[in-house]
Amino acid sequence: MVICTQNVHSGELVDSYYGTKVPPSSVCKSCAFIVPHEGTSLRTQSGDQTYISTQHPSSQPRYAALRQTIMRVFTIESNHDINKPLSFGDSKNGYSVSLGFKLIDDTARGSERRYSLIFTSDSEQKLYENYSVILDQLTAMVHFITSRSMHIIDSRRKNENNNETYLRRGSRMPKNRSIMDLLQDDKFFVKLHLWASSLLDQLIV
Repeated sequence: MVICTQNVHSGELVDSYYGTKVPPSSVCKSCAFIVPHEGTSLRTQSGDQTYISTQHPSSQPRYAALRQTIMRVFTIESNHDINKPLSFGDSKNGYSVSLGFKLIDDTARGSERRYSLIFTSDSEQKLYENYSVILDQLTAMVHFITSRSMHIIDSRRKNENNNETYLRRGSRMPKNRSIMDLLQDDKFFVKLHLWASSLLDQLIV
């Protein structure tokens, strides 16, 4: 889990949604939630609604439920077309729609890194009532991310002197890299927060 954006429900304390700062030593670079000024969260106010993004939710039951959802997503994806959405859920862990994608990275195992955007709601009915809007937004964000990645890769390859140089780069030992590095965008998580907040604001599910 790298970033979790939540809607603060009416009557709840905003402070209860803020996550604690995760020690750098306990999170690999690939999983680090990096925000400006070494903060631990991002917050957006829209009318009487508040949206907060953190590394993980402060609620332990919600954290456990999301971990189960994430594990299920990546387990199913091993036998699933990553370009197609997944829909599943239950009353305990919530109901989810996810859309996975891969980014090419010569320093990763298999030369690619797998990610997934997941939308989760406690209400199955409301989730599926808004399924088309949610899927359209997930698809648009995945397209934005993958297009940015391919643009960077194409630009890099054009600057390669020869294939030998490219092969030497591809033979490096696997290492951890943030998606911010892959996209060359130090404001990526801010953009992702604003996108997720906008989607939640449209739905309020």
